[in-house]
Amino acid sequence: MAGPPAFKPKKAKKVVGPKRLTTFLTDMGSDVLILDDGTTATRDEMLAGQLWKMALGYVEDDGEGGQRIIKPDRSVAIFIFERREGRIPATARLDEYSSISAEERVDELARARINAEADALVPVPGDS
Repeated sequence: MAGPPAFKPKKAKKVVGPKRLTTFLTDMGSDVLILDDGTTATRDEMLAGQLWKMALGYVEDDGEGGQRIIKPDRSVAIFIFERREGRIPATARLDEYSSISAEERVDELARARINAEADALVPVPGDS
């Protein structure tokens, strides 16, 4: 009669790329911090508060006894709206003046990767 099966420890999953960053961000976002007034908040709550503040605009002290008005940021308001609606942003913003669709960006990246792989496999005449 055979004994119990031998214990086999599970292999740790190798986490790579964006999932690894997401894991760290999730872990850090759930950290509870004690604020100056004695209340507690997670980093995620504080980040959400900053996003709302940026979306709605606010007034801050300028350090010289005056106040500086920060106008509402339309792109942050759109970001909050899209997140609440469960939407994924339609464009990947490259800079303030131009943007391309996510589909075009994926096509560009795929084309560049395929070309790089092809260049690595086929020697270019004249290169030694």
